[in-house]
Amino acid sequence: MKAQNFKLALLGLAIGALSVNPAQAATIDVEELITNGTFDKDFATGWAASDATNVNIRVQNNQINAAGSGGDQKNVFDSDDSRYFTTGRFAVLGDQAGNITNTGTTNGVSNSISTGAFTLSQTIVLAAIYGSKAVQSYDLTLSFKSAFDGSDSDEHASDTFTATLSGPGAFGTQTLFSQTSFTPTPGTGSQQDNVPYSQLFSGLLPGEYILAFSLVESASEKTNTAAGIDDLSFSGTATVVPVPGAVWLLGSALAGISIIGRRKQRGELA
Repeated sequence: MKAQNFKLALLGLAIGALSVNPAQAATIDVEELITNGTFDKDFATGWAASDATNVNIRVQNNQINAAGSGGDQKNVFDSDDSRYFTTGRFAVLGDQAGNITNTGTTNGVSNSISTGAFTLSQTIVLAAIYGSKAVQSYDLTLSFKSAFDGSDSDEHASDTFTATLSGPGAFGTQTLFSQTSFTPTPGTGSQQDNVPYSQLFSGLLPGEYILAFSLVESASEKTNTAAGIDDLSFSGTATVVPVPGAVWLLGSALAGISIIGRRKQRGELA
């Protein structure tokens, strides 16, 4: 019985090593976790693109929808005016060149219609050890700018622009937003020409997370859109505990259990 009691006591000590002593827990700042969030570098740095034609990086002042969208929604991806959503390089989904339309040319470049699913994603690892300390959880704010524009005159078809964040375990896949091009009447489109996104995610566990943007374009010739993305950030704080003390305590407890087990086998404990 003595050996059994010793084992239970040391097992409790081992479990305690994995628990957090509130007096030891601390909050630290976490540096930017998004790589190349302003697209100053090519997609090869940090990003995975579905293809290099319909998912691309545009430079400042590049007009990708100078025509093909109605009224005051022209040029929402351009940075010549303060109302446009970005002022530098940015990512574009669903447009190859020129205007968002399937007719005509822009500066001698044929305007092309894109059909299919186009994605841009980045894998973000929330480390279990950060700054030599064990991480309990992260509290991070995800933010970015997006624009979604084009032409939709088909009441039976629409394009959809979606952003998701996927994570381990119960976190699953969470839809950040999902926008369609057909609202509320044919020909008007849904013109999200400047929609900053920001959301706090509390209690994120260490692990691998995937931020993904997707534009699904219908095959209808009456529907053609493009989405723009820029200024991504994922940063905040982490709750941490010292690693050396926890590791030492856990190791000592497990070693004690092992010694008791050997002694019992030799009959040293009654």
